[in-house]
Amino acid sequence: MLFRIARFEQLRRFHVSRRHSKILEWIKSAAAIETENSFAPELIEKMHKIDKMSPARYFLIYRDPGAAHSHGIMAIAAPLAIFGFSLLVFDLALSEEAEWMASTKKLTKDIREIGYFSIVPGITFLLVVATLIRFQQLRVMRIYQDKKSPQNFHAIVTKSFCFKAKYNFTRGECIPLIPYEGPNAWRQLITTTYMGTTRFKDRNFLLNDDKFRTNSHRSYMLNETSGVPRFK
Repeated sequence: MLFRIARFEQLRRFHVSRRHSKILEWIKSAAAIETENSFAPELIEKMHKIDKMSPARYFLIYRDPGAAHSHGIMAIAAPLAIFGFSLLVFDLALSEEAEWMASTKKLTKDIREIGYFSIVPGITFLLVVATLIRFQQLRVMRIYQDKKSPQNFHAIVTKSFCFKAKYNFTRGECIPLIPYEGPNAWRQLITTTYMGTTRFKDRNFLLNDDKFRTNSHRSYMLNETSGVPRFK
């Protein structure tokens, strides 16, 4: 009997470890997407089709897969969250307490038990959500440079939480923001998260230098150099 129990426990641990290894492999494969060649020919062709940008006219100089993936998550999560919150509000406002949904009853019960202390996790949750939304609004998925007019650029950015939009700007409207370089790491993180690193026309954005196709494209767009980079 003891042997069977030990054998069962061994098998259970084996299955759990296999399940964890599968999860780990999935995480590794997802992370590998971030480190792959972002400008492989097949990926460039795919991006041009998705963004409806002619390869003959526009040159992809910046691509951030992480920003695109988080945008996809936001595009799914935001409508679901709004729908769930709307159901909760309508349930509280239009239904009697006895007719509330089970989730509404449980939530109100927990809030009544915790009392004023429920304000702390509520405010924390709102701050986290607001930070994530702001962070996504700052991120740039892709930037194209006009081959015929190299001073013109077109960025693919997030609009209204879950939509994509083309944000057009010129080289003269691209202004790098002065970063905070003090000893306070938290201040640096907050400043970057909420203010971004670069201003395109009338809107701030957060750029990652490593996501540019070449450093010459980055330096030309940021007005650090005057020579037009090659489109190849």
